[in-house]
Amino acid sequence: MSLLRRRLMQQNFGNQRIPFQDAEVERICVENWGANGKITYSQVMAVTDLKLKFKGNTRIRSFNELVLFRGLTSLNAGEFQDCTALEEMDVSQQKNLSVVGNYWEHGVFQGCTSLSRLHGVKEDCKLYDYEFTFKNCFALSEDYLYLNRSSYTRSVMENVGINSANFRDLKSVAPSTFGKVLRGEYIYLPVAREIHDYNFFFSNNLKGVFIGNSLEYINFSWTFLGSSNKYIVLTSKKLGRVVSGYPTPVYVPDSVIEEYKSKFTTITDIRKLSDFKNDFPDEPEIPWKYEL
Repeated sequence: MSLLRRRLMQQNFGNQRIPFQDAEVERICVENWGANGKITYSQVMAVTDLKLKFKGNTRIRSFNELVLFRGLTSLNAGEFQDCTALEEMDVSQQKNLSVVGNYWEHGVFQGCTSLSRLHGVKEDCKLYDYEFTFKNCFALSEDYLYLNRSSYTRSVMENVGINSANFRDLKSVAPSTFGKVLRGEYIYLPVAREIHDYNFFFSNNLKGVFIGNSLEYINFSWTFLGSSNKYIVLTSKKLGRVVSGYPTPVYVPDSVIEEYKSKFTTITDIRKLSDFKNDFPDEPEIPWKYEL
């Protein structure tokens, strides 16, 4: 095929109208970046900034055509914030863009309460580096999230809809990483070294948190809010620093229970790990090797 013919074919393709799935998305795109009542592939690929044109829109339901916006150089803080009807989006082409603006108050998808299918973030990407990115995405589960990071920015997944999950590589649990777990019953943190405050609070369905042998620091402030029918299992024997908080039942290795009691000064319900199955016979087994 000659170079001229190839260019003519590309030009013809670029001038074709994009068949948007969502009429509201199409309306916004045509009004801002299109012409003559339509928007073409060439026009979409020339867009470098969405300029918050979708923020707060309560009509949008899907925006998988976002992958065509290949000219974007960054995403704005709050780009799709409070799009409460949004159910599906594809960010495969934008997942590694920087987020500019006040992202520590306005997450890109913050408040997208109906968002249940977000394509492109099942693998690691930059969106996890910004606070509040997925905050209050109640319908977003681990089926569309990446769980194998060694750390997450604080509050990045606060109020997401994850179910029971094994965060097998998570070493540093920042404040509010699990601020509110809406559906999950169990969280597994087999290699966590440090766990900061404001985790697991107001998680009504959460029953237990299992923490592995590497833990060196934990802050219990605002953790489980003292619910007696929930528990934390700690299998680490080398716990160093502790900040105590609300009195949640805590199971620790039998041989170091007195050491734990001396550190957990405001937690009165500290129990031997060997009693865990007697107290909670229907709960899962600890999924790693440990010593009493």
